[in-house]
Amino acid sequence: MLVESVSVPCCMTDNEMVRYLFGLGRFGLRLGLENIRRLLKILGNPEERFKGIHIAGTNGKGSTGAMIESMLRCAGYRTGLYTSPHLVDFRERITVAGEWISLQDFRQYFEFLLPAIEEFSCTFFEVMTAVAFAYFADIKVDFAVVETGLGGRLDATNILNPVLTVITEIGLDHTQELGSTVPEIAAEKAGIIKPGVDLVCSASLSAALEVFENTCRERQSRFFPVVREFRIENVKLTQEGTEFDLTTAQAKYPALRLSLLGDYQIRNAAAAIKVMELLQEQGFWIPWQAIYEGLWQTFWPGRLEIMQRDPVVVLDTAHNPDGVRHAVRAIQQIFDYEHLYFVVGILRDKNHKEMIATIASTADFVVTVTPNSSRALSASDLAAEAKKWTNNVRAEDDILRGFDRALKMACSDDLICVIGSHFTVSEVVRYYKSA
Repeated sequence: MLVESVSVPCCMTDNEMVRYLFGLGRFGLRLGLENIRRLLKILGNPEERFKGIHIAGTNGKGSTGAMIESMLRCAGYRTGLYTSPHLVDFRERITVAGEWISLQDFRQYFEFLLPAIEEFSCTFFEVMTAVAFAYFADIKVDFAVVETGLGGRLDATNILNPVLTVITEIGLDHTQELGSTVPEIAAEKAGIIKPGVDLVCSASLSAALEVFENTCRERQSRFFPVVREFRIENVKLTQEGTEFDLTTAQAKYPALRLSLLGDYQIRNAAAAIKVMELLQEQGFWIPWQAIYEGLWQTFWPGRLEIMQRDPVVVLDTAHNPDGVRHAVRAIQQIFDYEHLYFVVGILRDKNHKEMIATIASTADFVVTVTPNSSRALSASDLAAEAKKWTNNVRAEDDILRGFDRALKMACSDDLICVIGSHFTVSEVVRYYKSA
C-alpha cells in the first residue's frame, strides 16, 4: 500500500474512527474541489493511475454503476466501484471485485490523511472519495466506476478525467443546492462532461437532453442518448427479473436478462451496454457473454429487493418523487397481492408531500416512521400528510416497531413495501441480517 511506511500514529479504536468519520458531518455539505485536490496531492494523485467511468444523475446512478462494474468484472477486468450513500456499513461505498474495503486498509489511509482532515476541515464525502481513489490506484484496478455524490460540476469526484461519462435520469431533487428546474439541475450534472470524452445518457426529459447535447457540442464530446438511439422490445417483468430485447446502432441483444426488478432499470441497462460498446471501440475486450452474465449477476441492495415471502416484503430506497413513482408502478406491474402496505420514512428536506401522495393514494394501509437522522421528518408529521389521501394511517416513531406493526397486520397474500430514506431501509436490512 502507498501509505504503509508513512502512516502516522492514531490512538482511535475502530469504533472511535467510525464515529469520527460520521462526525465530519459537522462541516456540513461542501461543494467544490479545493479540499479533494489537497487530499489527493498528499496521496500522490492516485486519480491519475486508473481508468475511470464517471456517473451522475438524479436516479439510477447506483444501479447503472453496478451493472457496468459487473459486466467489466465478468469480462475479466479488476474493478473498483465507488457509490453513495451506504445502507449498513460505510465500507459498502468502496469495493474492489465486489468486496468491501477492509477496515484495516481503510484505517491506513485514514491515519495518513488525519492531519490534513483536521487542518482543512474535510467533509465525510471528501475523505471517502480520497480513500477510494487511493485504494483503487494502489490495488491496481483496471477500471473504477465512480458515482457522484451530489450534482456533478462541484462534486468531489469531478477531479477525475474519465475514459467515459454517464448521466442517468434527471429529476427534481436537492433543489436547494442544484437548482429548482430540470435545466438547472441538468447543467450541474453536465459539469462532469469532459472535452472529447463520450457521454452515454439514459435521461428521458427533453429539457435535460437539450442541456447535455449542447454541452457535448461545446466540449466536442460525442453524445449517446438511450431514448433516441436504442430500441427496446419484448419486455417481460417478473419477480425473478426482467427480460427484454435491445437493439443499438452496433448490435442486437436478444433475450437479455436483468436481475434487478422494474421496467425503469431497462434504460439503465441499455446505458451500461452502450458503455461496453464504447469501451470495445477503444480497444478493450468485452465479449457478449460478459454483457449477458454481468447483467444477470448484478446485485444492488435496497432497490425493489425482496426480503421474504408470505407476506412478500420489498425494500426500496426511493427518496424523491420520481423514484417513488417508479417503485410504486413497478410493484403494481410485477406483484400479485391482496392488500398493499407501506412502511415509509422520509427526510424533511425532501419533497415529502408529493412522495406521500403517490404512496398513500395507492396503499391499503400506511405506517409512517421517523428515520434515524437529524434531518428526519417526524412520523406524526408525515402521517398528517398521508391522511389527506387515506384514513388507514398509523404513525410509529421507531422504524422496527412500525415494520413489526405492518407484519402483524398483513396476511400471507399481502405485500409490504418499506420505502424512503436510506436511514429507514437500512434498519430493516439490519433486522434481516440479524435474524
